[in-house]
Amino acid sequence: MSTEGDPGELAAQCRALADQHPGASLERRAWLCCGVALATTRTVPAARLVLAEVTVHQVRERAYELLDQLAQGAE
Repeated sequence: MSTEGDPGELAAQCRALADQHPGASLERRAWLCCGVALATTRTVPAARLVLAEVTVHQVRERAYELLDQLAQGAE
């Protein structure tokens, strides 16, 4: 993804993707983490820095993967 992409739009995509997964699933939690990170930053690299603060290792690693996937699709 370009760092010029609209983080607000990407955050909305993350929320929509999270809604496709059950309650406390890893996928849902990771997508929601991506959404929050993108909604509170201006760039994808900054969102990655925010994700570094996620304390649950599995959620953090999956969120990194999902953010990368989202970034690839937005290029």
